[in-house]
Amino acid sequence: MTTPILPFASPGRVVARSYAATDEVRYAAYEVSLRGAKIVAQQVVPATERAVWLAALRAADVRVGGMYGGNSFVWLCDDRGYVIWRGEDGGLVTGQRAELADVVGVRTFIGDDYVERGVLLDLRDGGTRPLVQETDLAASVDPSYTANEFMMSDAKWCLYCARDLARWLGVPLHDDAFGTSPGDLQDGP
Repeated sequence: MTTPILPFASPGRVVARSYAATDEVRYAAYEVSLRGAKIVAQQVVPATERAVWLAALRAADVRVGGMYGGNSFVWLCDDRGYVIWRGEDGGLVTGQRAELADVVGVRTFIGDDYVERGVLLDLRDGGTRPLVQETDLAASVDPSYTANEFMMSDAKWCLYCARDLARWLGVPLHDDAFGTSPGDLQDGP
């Protein structure tokens, strides 16, 4: 393996794959806290080294999750639970699989004006519960803002975050925001 795992394999860090890159596999290392996640390093990992590189990180007890391009959300779902951070000062959402026993699906959502977007949990009783969401006023103040900006960059994080959470829980993904099927998405971390 020629791709170094340092500074990625440092205590208190998580590593996230960027799902925005389609021609390369890019990872970022974050220092995380209750306040949020701060990016500290980035690395392109050749496809031929990806499996070995990830195994080395996991052997060093580094948690690996996802993110989307320059968006501030970072998430992971593993045997220790799930965590979703929002930027350096945006806080976090966290929980355990047992707390989600009443979840029968994970759903992306958008508001009619593209300002609100996020991830909802479909509940056994037929209701929904918001898990994480953002309000992006750029969609309402920029007259040139269209579905293209929304679809290509600003909100794709919610699709990949919802996909990873649905896989982890073993429940269906319902993509109301983009209309994609899980098979259309890049593979996980």
